[in-house]
Amino acid sequence: DQEISRRLVGEKIRHVLHELPERERMIVEMYYYRDLTFKEIAGILGVTESRISQLHSRMKRRLKGSLDTLDL
Repeated sequence: DQEISRRLVGEKIRHVLHELPERERMIVEMYYYRDLTFKEIAGILGVTESRISQLHSRMKRRLKGSLDTLDL
């Protein structure tokens, strides 16, 4: 049961990440996979660090909302 639940969560996360706007996907990649700071990401994308924080928070809310709909 745990393995099935883990797979379902993984599939849902991949689906939600795929559905994110391109900029939010870029932030996820840079922050979680390339270990860049919000300040570094802001410099790359040409926005403020505050804006990166806002977009990151929005992405986390979307992900949480999607995971809340799973019956595990």
